[in-house]
Amino acid sequence: MLEAREYGWQEQREFADGHMPAIAKVLCQRFPGATILSKATIAMDRAGTDVEVERVGLPAVRVDIKVRRKDWLAW
Repeated sequence: MLEAREYGWQEQREFADGHMPAIAKVLCQRFPGATILSKATIAMDRAGTDVEVERVGLPAVRVDIKVRRKDWLAW
């Protein structure tokens, strides 16, 4: 039986960091008026926020990006 690949918290954070340009592009498309994308602090990340999207004339949106600890597709 194949075992799933497991990623630690630090590996998950590094993965998200490495894909930030692609993530930023998607978030800017999804949130009209997005002006600034701020990477969350470690404290914010542990509370469930990975990126904060600031928008013109609207409240900021906090986004949680999912990187799974177990990846059943990575053998």
